[in-house]
Amino acid sequence: MSEPKKTFQELLEKHNVAPESLGDMTVLRPVYEEFMLQTPVPSDVSFVEADLGGVLALEASAPEATADATVLFFHGGVFAMGSPRSSANLAGLLSRQARAKVFSVEYRLAPENPHPAAPDDALRSYRGLLEKGISHERIALFGESAGGALALGTMVAARRPMRWRRNTAWNSIECSFLWRYWSS
Repeated sequence: MSEPKKTFQELLEKHNVAPESLGDMTVLRPVYEEFMLQTPVPSDVSFVEADLGGVLALEASAPEATADATVLFFHGGVFAMGSPRSSANLAGLLSRQARAKVFSVEYRLAPENPHPAAPDDALRSYRGLLEKGISHERIALFGESAGGALALGTMVAARRPMRWRRNTAWNSIECSFLWRYWSS
């Protein structure tokens, strides 16, 4: 029998995080990772690292995933925490349900990388999929919490005409899903 999942508060107490350290991302990130990693990753989903236009991503592929469907996934974590690894369980389940390969983006985190680092990485990762030959018609964007803002911003940025390239595929996104959950 597995150990019951701990709340974030319980993990803060377990790691003796002092109240004055609650704004320190170097202290909070490992606690957040441990919190998120309590949910197991589906055992039949494969994960491999991928490069999307110079941005690292984790590619999740469930047995049901088809070659003609792709989801570009942006994890949550208030733009300052989280990673493709900590959201691998969600990426794996999304791959299964969408029957698509899911690319979970390792965008640069604040405060070390101030705005617009994360939105720039999001747009570069989308363009990286296009450069791999994936049609814009076969790419859906999915964002969890802060990642939803990145998905929305990527949709807007991708629609802007680019001075140096007139390829309409770079300016169109067919599908997106922005997910925000609330807890008490």
